[in-house]
Amino acid sequence: MTITETHRRDMHTAVHDLSQRQPIDLVICDLGGVLYDIDFQRTIEAMTLLDGYNGQPITFGVNNQDELFVAIDRGDISEEMFVAELRKKFGFSASSSDIIKAWCAILLGPFPETPSIVDSLVQYHRTVLLSNISEPHLAVAEPECRDFLSRMSATYFSCRLRQRKPDASAFLAVTSAEGIDPHSTVLLDDSRANILAAVDLGIHCIWIRNDD
Repeated sequence: MTITETHRRDMHTAVHDLSQRQPIDLVICDLGGVLYDIDFQRTIEAMTLLDGYNGQPITFGVNNQDELFVAIDRGDISEEMFVAELRKKFGFSASSSDIIKAWCAILLGPFPETPSIVDSLVQYHRTVLLSNISEPHLAVAEPECRDFLSRMSATYFSCRLRQRKPDASAFLAVTSAEGIDPHSTVLLDDSRANILAAVDLGIHCIWIRNDD
């Protein structure tokens, strides 16, 4: 299987080039860092400023995250449980709304070029979304993305799918639901862990690099 590196602005071209060399029946596209601008550091900084913060390190990045962040992404815990567990672990005495506001500080909005990129993808390929995302993040991001997401064949959110990348079950749940062989599928993602996991399943990968 192939791994191709490209900038997000060129990913539709990379998919087209790949499809000239081998059959591509399904494109699985990530959201954060690929179609939607995010900044993990903003949430880390916002949380460290919350009342009561006890100084425990907050691990939150594209390839490595605190187990609580993974749990809410996968829909294993409710928003209320998430806030309660954050208070226990990090000592937060701030209000629930302030904690969730800090959690959502990561979200910056769709990249300006996203609508045209999605148009280019869906014009030639069956394209679906697979995003690791929590319900609080989805409540903010989904309305901002509704227009271009509606052009895709399907959307799969980890908090509702109850599966999360890089677990093999997340990728296979999508290819199974779409009725497509993983070997004729391509993943567009900015996470090295997700790319390596998908390649192990026979999925072609385009690793989105956002270094400007």
